[in-house]
Amino acid sequence: MRPDIGPRIAMPPHERALAVALAGGADDEVRHRALAGVTDAEAVRRTAEREEVLPLLAYWVERLGLFDIGAWRPLRHQLLVAMAVARAEADWRRHCVSHVLDALRSAGIDAVPIKGIWLAERYYPAPWCRLMGDADLVVAGEPRTILDALAAQGIGPKNDDPAILDHACSEGDEITVYAPWPGATAVDLHFRLYPDMPLAVAAEIIARATTDVCLGVEILAPSPADHLLVVAHHLVLGTKNPPWRWWLDVDLAARAVTDWDTVIYRSSAWGNPAILLVALAGAHQRFDTPIADSTWDALAAALTPGERPVVATAFAHGAWQADRDALLVSQWRERHVGWRSHSFARLLWPHPGFVARRLKVHSTTPHFWFRRLSFAAGRFARAAVAVLWSKR
Repeated sequence: MRPDIGPRIAMPPHERALAVALAGGADDEVRHRALAGVTDAEAVRRTAEREEVLPLLAYWVERLGLFDIGAWRPLRHQLLVAMAVARAEADWRRHCVSHVLDALRSAGIDAVPIKGIWLAERYYPAPWCRLMGDADLVVAGEPRTILDALAAQGIGPKNDDPAILDHACSEGDEITVYAPWPGATAVDLHFRLYPDMPLAVAAEIIARATTDVCLGVEILAPSPADHLLVVAHHLVLGTKNPPWRWWLDVDLAARAVTDWDTVIYRSSAWGNPAILLVALAGAHQRFDTPIADSTWDALAAALTPGERPVVATAFAHGAWQADRDALLVSQWRERHVGWRSHSFARLLWPHPGFVARRLKVHSTTPHFWFRRLSFAAGRFARAAVAVLWSKR
């Protein structure tokens, strides 16, 4: 069982050139051939900008000496500006995150960088090559104790919404903190991971992490297998239409894995082989990520009946067309390893702090309860459609 490469073949020439140039396994000769042969560099640039990989494209154009060659010459200034902006943003982000990491270390709190910040620091050719917003850390400890320790160093949430703070501390989900400077990068502290994963996943990630240095601070580095599963989950269920940047993250994380037996075992234990299959399929269809037939088959064998049609669609037509709502419903109905509540009332009427954080509104503002009702109605409608789709 392997994904159909038809979606890759069907890409327009400028998209294919971009995908080849950015793929994690390409050598400089392959990248040079792909980019030097471009006739419409502006189309490549626009795609890279839309898919949030423009700094990485600019990096390779410069490194390969293409700024003064052919179709790339007119874009030299634009790409240099993109690189300068990305460098400045990355320098500020790294300064802010380093401050939070150092505060956690000083307080004796274990922290494991995951997703964007770890990808940027370890998987991309330079940290500024990966655009990102907030940074994510898995932390160990009681939320209020951690927040108190950070507050002593001027680090804390910007949002004073009592519902959000209560949700983070009572349900131990996550909370966003900031270094004590205007415009500081948001740092999400995860006390536990995604609700369809087991409650113990965060502790497992920390237990298997190894001592390393990131941003000049001693930290715990996630194992490649754990990190791939987290990155895949973030890609598939994080947003409806993820940009190429997130698919490239999976490509790079997958290429760093050497023990696929561990990945297969852990994906089943964490209840997300379907999510991993969709993520790997998209990375393979977009960036030719090398995955052994035995890995595809082993993961496919672990699927539930409700997950199979979703994965089949992803394999046949492009993983970016997978129905994430149907996948969520299948996991909710057929897998019971996560800490997500199986109460319909709880699912449709979650903690007000959760709603406030998701909608980015204050729970004390007028009309919040109307927004909460609308949120619940939207959840119900999406779930109903997904259930009907799964029964076709």
